[in-house]
Amino acid sequence: MKYFKRENWQAHTVFIAILSIYCSITIILLFNLFLSSFKTSSEFFMAPWALPKSFSLANYQRLFIRDGFMRYYRNSFIVMICSVAGVLSLACPAAYGLGRFNFRGNSVLRFYFLIGMMVPGQLAIIPLFHLVKGLGLMDKIGGLIVIYTSGVALSIFILTKFTLTIPESLRESAKIDGASEFVIFLKIFLPLMKPGIGSLIPLTAIGYWNDFFVPLIFITSNNNRTVPIGLTKYFTATGGFDMYYIGVVFAAMSVAVFPLVIIYLFGSKNIMSGIMLGSVKQ
Repeated sequence: MKYFKRENWQAHTVFIAILSIYCSITIILLFNLFLSSFKTSSEFFMAPWALPKSFSLANYQRLFIRDGFMRYYRNSFIVMICSVAGVLSLACPAAYGLGRFNFRGNSVLRFYFLIGMMVPGQLAIIPLFHLVKGLGLMDKIGGLIVIYTSGVALSIFILTKFTLTIPESLRESAKIDGASEFVIFLKIFLPLMKPGIGSLIPLTAIGYWNDFFVPLIFITSNNNRTVPIGLTKYFTATGGFDMYYIGVVFAAMSVAVFPLVIIYLFGSKNIMSGIMLGSVKQ
C-alpha cells in the first residue's frame, strides 16, 4: 500500500511539474508578445527578448487609426455575442424538452444531435454556401450569426445531460400548484441550469472568436471582416507576416488575444464543469 501511495505521489509531482513548465512557457510567450507590440521592427530583430527602449504607441496608432482594425474588433464582438445568445436561446428549451419529456422519437433526436457533434462542419460547406447565398446573407455579419447559431448540437447535448440531474420532484410540485410548462421551464429549470449555461458561454464564445474558416468563405468585403480574417492583411504573398510591420502585427495579435485571455480566466472552471456534465452517466 505504501508503495502505491509513493508511486501515485511521484506521478502527481511529475504531472504538476510538466503543467508548471507548460504554463510558464505560455505566460512568457504572451508577455513577450505584448512587450513586442511596443517595439519598432528594427528594435525587435536586434533584441527580440529585451524590454522596449521606449513604450511607444505608434504600432497601436497605426493599427486602429490607419488600418481600421477596430471595425474587425467590433464585427467579432457582434458575431460572438449574438451567436452565443442565439445558441443559448435554442439550446435551453430544446434540452428541457429532450431531458424531461419521454415522447416517441426522443432517443432518435438525441442521436441526431450526437451525430451533429461528430460530423465536421466543413463537410457541409457547399450546401451551406448555396443556402446562405439563396437567403441573401453572403458577405453579411448576420450570415455568420445564422451559421454559428445553427451549431447547437454540443450545447444541447451538455444542457440535456445537466437537465437530467435536476430532480423531477420540482417539476411535479410545480405542476400540482398549477404552473404551466413554460412557467416551470422559465422560473424553475432555467435558473437551475445556470451552471451548465455558464460552462457553454466561454466554450462557445472562444470558438466563435477564433473561427477563421467560416468568415473566410462567407465574408468578402473588408468592412465585414472579423479579427482572424483582419490579421491576414499583414501577410505577404509568400504566406508569412510582413517583417517591415512586425510591430503592428504584434499589436494586432495582442489585441486579438486579449478577450480570449479574459474569457478563459473567468470561465475556465465553468468550461471544465461543462465537460464533466457531458460525461455524467444517466
